Amino acid sequence: MNKFNNSHTRPISPHITIYRMQMSMILSILHRLSGMAVFGGASIITWWLILCVYSDFDRVVVNIFYNLWFQALIYLTIFTTCFHLCTGIRHLIWDTGYGFSIKYINISGWIAVALSIIVFYMCINNF
Repeated sequence: MNKFNNSHTRPISPHITIYRMQMSMILSILHRLSGMAVFGGASIITWWLILCVYSDFDRVVVNIFYNLWFQALIYLTIFTTCFHLCTGIRHLIWDTGYGFSIKYINISGWIAVALSIIVFYMCINNF
């Protein structure tokens, strides 16, 4: 019996490699990553604002805003915030006990993605 256990080592619990990626799994992972990105972006923006108040860093910030890569980073940060907001609302609905059927989970996932794109588009057009 011991030889069998040593030669056929398998994970003790179900492992991620045996699962097929589903919409809920992907959105859950992206929600966590977007939360970290929003926190990092907010920290950097706060740091920049403090530097603008207490130094001549404001001239550098104005020059950076005209850089194409920085503008792309700003748009990505805005989209990440919109995505995190919409998927967070989805999680809050789950906290009330609604929407745990497979059909509703898939529909709410696509609604969250569509709403995040719409909210992002509305944010971009207002600036």
